[in-house]
This record gives sequence, C-alpha cells and structure tokens, in this order.
Amino acid sequence: MGKELNRKEQCLFNEIEKVTETFEKLVNDYNELQKSFLDKQKEFNSLQKEFILLKEENQHHKEIMQTLKERLNSVLSNLEEIDSEEE
Repeated sequence: MGKELNRKEQCLFNEIEKVTETFEKLVNDYNELQKSFLDKQKEFNSLQKEFILLKEENQHHKEIMQTLKERLNSVLSNLEEIDSEEE
C-alpha cells in the first residue's frame, strides 16, 4: 500500500510539474503577445500622426493651388481687358 501511495503521489507530482510548465509557457507567450501588441500600437500611432501631418500638408497645398488659380484667372482677365482695349 505504501508503494501504491508513493506511485500515486509521484504521478500527481509529475502532473503538477507539467501543468506548471504549461502555465509558465502560456504566461511567457501572453507577455510576448502583449509586447508585440504594444509595439504595433506604437507603430500605428506613429503612422496615424504621420497621416494627419500629410493630410494637413495636402490641405495647405490645395489652398496654395486655389490661390494660384485665382491669381492666374485675374491675370488672364486683365490680359483680356487690355487686349480688348487695344482693339
């Protein structure tokens, strides 16, 4: 009976060790995934900031183009006026 109990205790001890190892591996995997997620989140935030800056820059360029277009139209209109006065 003593050997039987000893075997059962050893089996239980082995199972506990396996479960402990599996749990530790899961914790390590979780920590790695969490670190990877945080890295990806930082990368996303950086890209998002860059996108916002590019969007603002694009808007600024649109405004410049609109101003240039208005100036060009004004110059063309003045030229047409001058041309029609000469005729």
